[in-house]
This record gives sequence, structure tokens and C-alpha cells, in this order.
Amino acid sequence: MGEPFPVLEEQILAPAPRSRLGVRRRDLDDLPVRRPGTTLVFDVDGAYRVRPVHGPLRPNEHHVVVATAVALVDMRPRTVEVEFPVASPDPAADFSARISFLCRVLDAAAVAQQGLSDLAPLLLGHLGQDQRMRWLATEFDATRMPEAARQVHRRIIAQLALAPPDIPGLAIQVVQVEIRMEGTGL
Repeated sequence: MGEPFPVLEEQILAPAPRSRLGVRRRDLDDLPVRRPGTTLVFDVDGAYRVRPVHGPLRPNEHHVVVATAVALVDMRPRTVEVEFPVASPDPAADFSARISFLCRVLDAAAVAQQGLSDLAPLLLGHLGQDQRMRWLATEFDATRMPEAARQVHRRIIAQLALAPPDIPGLAIQVVQVEIRMEGTGL
């Protein structure tokens, strides 16, 4: 796994202390450092809420003070690549498909609530729902592996066109499907 995406960081927050005047304030150093293109999502009474205002974060903002956890969510689109293994009749001729997905956060609160920090297992799980695809190449003998690879390529494109991955809070689009075979040029 590379850098986490879309949830870059999660933190449990201790209760915000009261000042000498009895006002609760949170030390902003307790929160993840915001990077360009990110937003903070606070767990407030079990509901995940994106910070409702723009501008500098203040230590006495209600959701900052009462939050029990915070997540840093990357809002910039990111390409996520997955490697999908395909079995052949001869294990030496096994190959894989590398699929690139462009992923963009639509709802930061939804992805924070799910704790989505690695999309690859979800995307691979979606591809794996088609068991026939994983074993399609076993129907071909070793001399016909390039043809098997083309069949797998077409099936992946068709599956993703008919049933694209649906992960709440994200827009996901297929960018590229590449078959990787040793020594065949595919």
C-alpha cells in the first residue's frame, strides 16, 4: 500500500479542556496538519461533519471543541492502480491486469465515516465478483494466451462499464486497463 487515500489520517481526540474562565478550547496542535487539497472531518456525537466554515481554524469552534475524533480527507482526484491476477492452465503463463481508476471524493464525511484509507482492496473485490473473469484464461491452452489476455481485457472493460465500482462518497472512473504478460508484449 502506498500513501493512504482518501482518508490520510485519523485521530481520537481527548475532551477539550476548559480555560480558567470555564470556556472549552482545543489546542489546534492536537489536530492533523491540513495539507493543500484536504479537509478536516469531525466526529461530533457520532455524526461525521465537515468543518462548516472556511478560513483559519479557531480553537473554540463548536465542532472542534466537542469532537471525539477527526479525520484528514484528501479532496484532490487520485489515480489508484490495482493488479488483478488471472490464472492460466500453466502457472508459468499466469498473467495479470493492471487497472487504473481515477477516484474523487464527493462526500468527505461519508469516506471518513467508512475509514477509507486504502481503496485497492475494495476495487479488487469489485473486480473479483466476476469469478468467470479470474478463471477465463484456463479455457485456453498455453499457445493461445495472447487470445486469452484479449478476452480478459474485453471482459474487464465490459464489467466496469456495466457495473462500475460504487463506493459511497466517491466518484470512480476507469482510466486504463492493461494486460501484463511476461514475454508476449501484451
